[in-house]
Amino acid sequence: MTETSKLIGRKDGRDLLRHTFGVRLPEVKTGDHLFLDEEVWCVTRIDRRKANLKRLIPSLAQKTVEIDFLRNVPLLDNLSEVQPVSHRGREYLLLDPFTLQTVEAISPEDWKGDKISALRYGNDTYFIWD
Repeated sequence: MTETSKLIGRKDGRDLLRHTFGVRLPEVKTGDHLFLDEEVWCVTRIDRRKANLKRLIPSLAQKTVEIDFLRNVPLLDNLSEVQPVSHRGREYLLLDPFTLQTVEAISPEDWKGDKISALRYGNDTYFIWD
């Protein structure tokens, strides 16, 4: 953070100053999805110099990285909702929202939700089980 002061005039014999504060915001925000180390991660928390990440695919894990490390990491911003076509137990037949083809998938063991989202990076589609 930088602070600068500029004299903008005088009133009643006193200097009037305008204070300007410059703040550099990180390029990532809480809730953004990243593609890092061949895996999909979600930003769960941002501190002053570090960010906490949660791995979404293939299994849940957490790690903390420096914010400067995330400057050149590709952001996955096109989060789309997935329509399940059918399911039996943990096996699902999903409609890929990007290619409009059906895809076979197996849900995580402890997944109890009903919302499935998809992210696209390159030619690959990654499903997120919320």
